[in-house]
Amino acid sequence: MRPRRTGMFVAALLAASTAACTSQPASTAPRPSAPLPSVSMSPQPRDLAVAAYIGMWRSYEKALAAGDPNAPDLRTYADGPALQLLTRVVRSTSEAGLRGAGTTALSPTIAGTYPVGAPTRATVTDCMDTSSTRVYRPDGQPYADIPGGRRQMTATVVLAADGVWRVNQIKLGEVGSC
Repeated sequence: MRPRRTGMFVAALLAASTAACTSQPASTAPRPSAPLPSVSMSPQPRDLAVAAYIGMWRSYEKALAAGDPNAPDLRTYADGPALQLLTRVVRSTSEAGLRGAGTTALSPTIAGTYPVGAPTRATVTDCMDTSSTRVYRPDGQPYADIPGGRRQMTATVVLAADGVWRVNQIKLGEVGSC
């Protein structure tokens, strides 16, 4: 995601392109009287929270496909109750002789960041679509998976003590909840 400072970037880009299109020779091109404002490209907390949310789901899909509840990427993007839930699901699925396949369609939005001014917590909402995912038996034996679909998701993403944003809590609605 891009930072929301595109207005300054566009203004600077327009000023530079207007100066480049003048008919004056390059040696006499007008110089700006004041330096152009600098644009910070550092990621914003909202962007980092969404990246952690998406990273959590992608690492969960990989862990489920491999049947590995100890997949290190899970700990990169999740901790606390969210990590416990994801590892428990991967473990129980693997112990049942099952694996996961497919990719969940995500469309996360930030419902809020807290505290205002220097956020350390964000609420992410999503109407995720799990219809392209499935659970199967890798040995080829039949398995009747429950069909996926659109479901409401709410996640709490926190700035951890090590400075990394991680999903800490998730609440997944039933298929058809959004």
